Amino acid sequence: MFPVVRIGPLALQTAGLVVLLGFWLALELASRQGARQGFRKETVHGAGLVGALVGILAARLGYAAVHWPVYRQDPLGLLALSPQALHPLAGLIGGGIVAILYLRRRGASWQGSLDMAAPGLAVLMGLRALADLAGGHGLGAITSAPWAISVWGESRHPVQLYDLLFWVVAGVLIWRAGAAIPGPGLLFLLFGVFYGAAGVLIEPFRAESALAVGGLRTGQGVGMVALVGALWLMQTWWRRSVVAVEQD
Repeated sequence: MFPVVRIGPLALQTAGLVVLLGFWLALELASRQGARQGFRKETVHGAGLVGALVGILAARLGYAAVHWPVYRQDPLGLLALSPQALHPLAGLIGGGIVAILYLRRRGASWQGSLDMAAPGLAVLMGLRALADLAGGHGLGAITSAPWAISVWGESRHPVQLYDLLFWVVAGVLIWRAGAAIPGPGLLFLLFGVFYGAAGVLIEPFRAESALAVGGLRTGQGVGMVALVGALWLMQTWWRRSVVAVEQD
């Protein structure tokens, strides 16, 4: 684990640096996917930057809403700059909506906008796992497997590495599919398929994974819903794209 990187007198949080790297790579891939759809790089970069600013604000407010009793006692704590005091899902939803609206005003369909984001989202998922590994977060379950890693004095599954390797493979497949996907929205749904599969396959190896009904973990249940939903929508949208091509 490398929670802090020291550059002279500066001590920088490794997780924050990885997040910045992830955003840059995601934006670059989104602009290249946008070019495949006929959009200028500057347009996609503009959507990404506006979405990032709104996403950070939404993530901060989302975290404050979840931990409101703390911030009610100390309202100025909202101004503290801490990567841990962010709600990733709130940030993704808030920033994503604004970025899509930005692209819509410049002629993109909402499905096409989602397709632009798909390769970058895979990168962000992988680098999130790397940030967890560096910071000692997202611990794996205790195990005696020979490939276990020692964290806080216990042998655990290197679940962050499982996650990272999964998203490296998924990201490569999504990027290659982006050049030949036959209809709008299908590339984003392919990301949804991988997201659901990751929840089903990797969640059992996490230490901080809540159990649901019948021993099924909550993350696995969410993954199954995402996987089935993405596959169903992919089949529906694929048929529509084929019908549209035949009509043309």
